[in-house]
Amino acid sequence: MKSLHPTIHRSLLFAAALAACPWSARPAVAQAGSVACWGRNLEGQCNVPVMPIDAVAISAGERHTVVIRPDRKLTCWGSNWSGECDVPTGLGPVNAVAAGYGFTVAVRTDGTVAAWGFNGDGECNVPTGLAGVATVSAGDGHVAALRINGTVACWGSNVFGQCDVPAQLGTVRSVSAGVDHTAAVRTDGAVECWGRNLYGQLDAPITLGPATAVSAGNAFTMALETVGTVECWGASDDGQCSPPAGLGNAVAISAGSWHAMALRADGTVACWGRNDQGQCNVPADLGGVQAVSAGWRHSMALRSNGEVVAWGDNAQGQSGVPTISLRNVRTVGAGTLHSLAVMPNGTVRAWGDNEFGQCNVPDDRAWNVVSVAGGDWHSVAARSDGNVVCWGLDDYGQSTVPPQVGTGGYGSVRKVAAGMDHSVALMNRGTVACWGDNSEGECNVPAEIDPNGQATVTATDIAAGGRHTLALLYDGRVLAWGSNYAGECTVPAGLGIATDVGAGRLHSVALRSDGTVAAWGSNTYGQCTPPPGLVGVRSVAAGDEFTLALRHDGTVAAWGRAEGGDLTPPATLGPVSEIAAGSAGFVIALLGAPTSQASNPDLDGNRVVNGADLAALLAAWNATGAGMPADLDHDGTVNGADLSMLLAAWGSCE
Repeated sequence: MKSLHPTIHRSLLFAAALAACPWSARPAVAQAGSVACWGRNLEGQCNVPVMPIDAVAISAGERHTVVIRPDRKLTCWGSNWSGECDVPTGLGPVNAVAAGYGFTVAVRTDGTVAAWGFNGDGECNVPTGLAGVATVSAGDGHVAALRINGTVACWGSNVFGQCDVPAQLGTVRSVSAGVDHTAAVRTDGAVECWGRNLYGQLDAPITLGPATAVSAGNAFTMALETVGTVECWGASDDGQCSPPAGLGNAVAISAGSWHAMALRADGTVACWGRNDQGQCNVPADLGGVQAVSAGWRHSMALRSNGEVVAWGDNAQGQSGVPTISLRNVRTVGAGTLHSLAVMPNGTVRAWGDNEFGQCNVPDDRAWNVVSVAGGDWHSVAARSDGNVVCWGLDDYGQSTVPPQVGTGGYGSVRKVAAGMDHSVALMNRGTVACWGDNSEGECNVPAEIDPNGQATVTATDIAAGGRHTLALLYDGRVLAWGSNYAGECTVPAGLGIATDVGAGRLHSVALRSDGTVAAWGSNTYGQCTPPPGLVGVRSVAAGDEFTLALRHDGTVAAWGRAEGGDLTPPATLGPVSEIAAGSAGFVIALLGAPTSQASNPDLDGNRVVNGADLAALLAAWNATGAGMPADLDHDGTVNGADLSMLLAAWGSCE
């Protein structure tokens, strides 16, 4: 998929997602300052890392990873295209687990088996009556199970006979499912293989001594001999059948798709074979290992202290072991299929789709980020020093920050936004800069707020949609530029004074000073039709085909379409202080009692009370209604009392 042009890739991604019936994620109750996500969860963007991982067993699949925790429950992360990371409710305690190509298999402590995820070849159709299972192995489209009595059961794809267990097999001590073949070690130490033999993966060397374990890869097989040596046979185009010279004292082995792993008795790890994703780059300080597992293009190790280490391909987050507890988060952001959070120390955490590195946050130890945003396949952050950092896809220059953006020219940046393929920055001076794709004029900043010209007005907020951009001015007017395919840039003549803006793929939304919401542009799925009676709103956001509103009481309203996700806020959610809309149909929320924007005289959010805030208050003078930011004393009217409060805070900084 990486070889496809991004535009083509996107169309295939969404078509495949619809055909596969994507799933929805739902958050549990969480404490203030933590993060909750719900809605469409194609790439794990709603799987908020919540606790450090402590494991007793590990398994690496094609693009997902599974571990058994000390409490015998499972934790999964990585790709969730087919629900392979959606551990069934009520699964119960687990003794063994295996991650395959888009599916997961687990052995309960009572010896029964459960499987979930992709089931195109029946790999999740556990045979009726199967019991007494000790361990399982998951291949490309089939499963091999070893019973406590030493017998083997296989199910799933059988195109090459990989599920036809030989009648003469007898009792077995180890079994492994590869892509199109299966291998087993009998209790007498002999190795037996069946299934496809295109590359000789079934032909164990005649010199092979008694073995204790076997592992089947894509088109090759590994065996661990009782003396601690490793033998490999079958396809070896990438050297996967050529163990390192002198490799001995091995106690465990694991075959990936085109690479191999061995665990030595001293707790060190050896890897060899294909290394295109760094799957064979064993961390220099890795030691004290008690188990290894090779995925398709990534590798895992379990240390004796329960710590999980992973390296190699991380396109779906499968190598990104969740070790950060998201607490006391400052702010959040959302891309099309990835999520972002700014931690208490100002660093950024990202999770979800990582196809183009949008979750590979650069070294950010000294950043102190104040604003973060996600585009289709890139991420943008504004630092406290007034400069901007971008990472991820850069095919239109959306991740290449112009040198004049920030303290180097235009002045300090206080907020960023990201569209489909363009980035936007709002300067403290009230000017706006855009870069990236400009095919629809989305980067053609209007002259009145353009830092390259003679700016005549001050912008206080920004939003970036699919191929259009919005700016909120200090007097409550909204400017829109870029694509107007569905009227998303046609600001309603009677909009009135706006206090917040949001942009979706083909629609725009604004919060009026009276706490009501207006939306315009595409309304195919009702995304421009706010729920009747919606009032008391403090902020708005928009995804591809849906719209969000956060009320002053901390509740969330959502309308439109999530394309396979459920936008309805969970009943257990609790109060929310900030929301962000993931374009593909998910919501990320920062939990906690909402800080009333109406009691903060810093109306433009630039962390200083000055003339811009005074202008915003005067623009709303005599306005009435609930939830108006300029109504500082909450009496329902912007008047002299509010002016007195603002002047009393004049010059104060955050």
